[in-house]
Amino acid sequence: MKEFPNNWQRVHDAPDEAFQDDLTWEAFEQIRLDSWDLLDSVCLVIREEHYDPRGKLYRITEKNYQRAAAAEKHLAKRATEEGAHRFLLVDNAQMLEMTSMDVQQEITDLEDETND
Repeated sequence: MKEFPNNWQRVHDAPDEAFQDDLTWEAFEQIRLDSWDLLDSVCLVIREEHYDPRGKLYRITEKNYQRAAAAEKHLAKRATEEGAHRFLLVDNAQMLEMTSMDVQQEITDLEDETND
C-alpha cells in the first residue's frame, strides 16, 4: 500500500483563530478561486476536455506551458482536429473558457488583422 504525506499535524497544531466558524463551503471555494497562483516557470495552463462524436466526455488532459507560443501552437492544432474540445485557459491574471470553434474564430481574426 502506498502512503501519501499529509499535513495533519500542522492543522492540529494551528491556533483556533486560524479557523472561522461561520465560513461556508461556497465562501471558501470563492476565496480559493479568487486567489490562485501559478509557479513562476508556468506561463499558461490548458485544461482540455475531449468529447466523442456523440458529445460524450471521454478524457480530460491538462498541460502546463512555459512559453505562450507553444500554448498557441497547441491550441491551433487541437482546434482543427476532429471531435469537439473545450478548453480552460488559466494564467496569473484570468481564467478563460473556450470551445474549438472559439479558438478557430480567434485564429481567423488574428490572421485577418495581420493581412490588413
